Order: sequence, then structure tokens, then C-alpha cells
Amino acid sequence: MAILKDNTNGTTIEGRNFRISELSEGDLGEFQAIGRINHMGTKHEQEKSDIFDALNKVSKSAYSVFNDIKNNRTWYTNIAFVSMEDMTESQKVMLRSRLKELRDADIIRKARTTNERYKVKRGSYMINPYLLKCYRHQEEVEAVWVLLK
Repeated sequence: MAILKDNTNGTTIEGRNFRISELSEGDLGEFQAIGRINHMGTKHEQEKSDIFDALNKVSKSAYSVFNDIKNNRTWYTNIAFVSMEDMTESQKVMLRSRLKELRDADIIRKARTTNERYKVKRGSYMINPYLLKCYRHQEEVEAVWVLLK
């Protein structure tokens, strides 16, 4: 478990001191959580929210479904297929309920199978690229996200 502690020399993680300026883009991994930092002075709460604020508003089981989607997404499109095979009818109902909760919170949107740029299976969902950044093609994915509304 990582131990984070602020101090005057920088930050300590697992006993190693470093300054934030020492981090490079490669240290951020293939995806990162992002927020609309350029709107910090705005009065509109929605514009200030990030993925942590959004996930804080959904149930623990919806968060768990989101985590599965995030872990199985295509890293350059933010799209993941949610399979309901081998599920009982009650499990399907519960999953649909959690997916709806995530859609209502604008964390995911149902990906259309008619999308010409990205061929997707029925039952695919896109994670909001304004909340979870894609590794590549960010502008293109944002354009697709807007079309899915």
C-alpha cells in the first residue's frame, strides 16, 4: 500500500521523496483521470466536477460496474462491450439498473452500432472522455461522445 505524505521537500510515496516536477508524461500510465480544471472559478458545479466527483454520486455496485467497464475498455476509444451472456434474468435486471445509473450520471453512454468510425457490438458503452482521458485520439473520441447524446 502506498503511503502519501506532504512535506516541505516534496512528496513521499513508499519512502521515496520526489517533487511533482520530477514526474514525466510516461509516469502517468495509459490513461488518467481528468477534470475541467480550467473552469475552477465558475459557479456551475457540473463544470468543476471530475471523475471522482461523478463516481461519488453513484452507488457502490454502480461503481463496481464502472470499474469493470474501465478495465475492459479499448484504451484508444474508451469503449467496452458489456456481456450479459451466462447471466440469470435477475442478474441482467441488476446490471441494467447499474448501467442506467451510470448513464444518468453521464459517466457512460451507450455506443451505437451504427457509428461509422468505430464498429461496436450491441451492448457496448463509452466512458465519458472528459472524465477519463483516452491514450490517443482524444479529440476524435470527444466528438463521438457528443454525437452519442
